[in-house]
Amino acid sequence: MSPRAAWRLESLGFDNVCDYVGGKLDWLAFGLPIEGELAAAMTAGRLALREVPVCRLEDKLSALAQRLRPSAWNECVVVNEPGIVLGLLRKPMWEGATDAVTAEQAMEAAPITFRPHVRRDEIIPYMEKHKMETALVTTPDGKLLGLVRRDAAV
Repeated sequence: MSPRAAWRLESLGFDNVCDYVGGKLDWLAFGLPIEGELAAAMTAGRLALREVPVCRLEDKLSALAQRLRPSAWNECVVVNEPGIVLGLLRKPMWEGATDAVTAEQAMEAAPITFRPHVRRDEIIPYMEKHKMETALVTTPDGKLLGLVRRDAAV
């Protein structure tokens, strides 16, 4: 939207007017609301489990194992304070870990991520081809949105 249009909307009483300079693909990649054909499509954003265990770089794997052992999770996403994905830990990485090992030392750095607009018929074949059981879903700036399980998305 042009700045002129934004000003006009404000003059008509709209309070929250934004000048969105990204494109349509950027809008979709952030998982923002859409209309039309894509609105009904099954996407990574819709398939993603939102309540994913997270930890910080400095977290000890032994404490993480105690926290996650009672849960059914086999993954823990390493994020910074704003929620940007830095790495991924899988259960074999934290099981039997000592107090000296941190998430940063054991994590899989820079894991593959998908944007929320990626369709199921794109993400599942990719996961199958690369033998991925799970895939992270993030915004374009790397903020964690959730995790897709291949077996639940088929």
